[in-house]
Amino acid sequence: TSDYHRMATIYEPGELALACKPLLLQSVLDSVREPCAYVDADIEFYHCLHDLHDVLGSADLAVTPHLSGSERGAKSPVDDSVLLVSGAFNAGFVAVSPDGREFLRWWQQRCQRDCIADPAHHLFVDQRWLDLAAAQFPSRVVHDPGYNVAYWNVAGRGLTTEDGVLRVNGAPL
Repeated sequence: TSDYHRMATIYEPGELALACKPLLLQSVLDSVREPCAYVDADIEFYHCLHDLHDVLGSADLAVTPHLSGSERGAKSPVDDSVLLVSGAFNAGFVAVSPDGREFLRWWQQRCQRDCIADPAHHLFVDQRWLDLAAAQFPSRVVHDPGYNVAYWNVAGRGLTTEDGVLRVNGAPL
């Protein structure tokens, strides 16, 4: 699209890939007309993903927090000041319902010019926009401990293996 070509002239390759998330999600929604999710390439599945209808409920979008309440007392390699820069939510997993098109248009408008890492101006590529989106659009915060486990939150989650299945706080990873 012309949006993509315009963005390709202003962004480095990594920024461009992140800025295209809303375009990609919109394209998939237009094609399948079912809930869909963007999942970063560094996310590995150890268990079947829940039905996206269940993940979204009645919301237009679902996001995962970098940290959940149960992890707050844990020794984490990431402190609150880092989260204030990078945002409350991790954009490595974002689910959108067919009713989420308004959110995607909104996110795309912001990613067209401001998908950069500029902490002094409170920008952290595509991610900080999710903080605002969760307040402006019907949203669901996914607190399932098996979603989006990463170096910044694994210390606060009990990772175990039961019958050959990786679990986090008892839930499938």
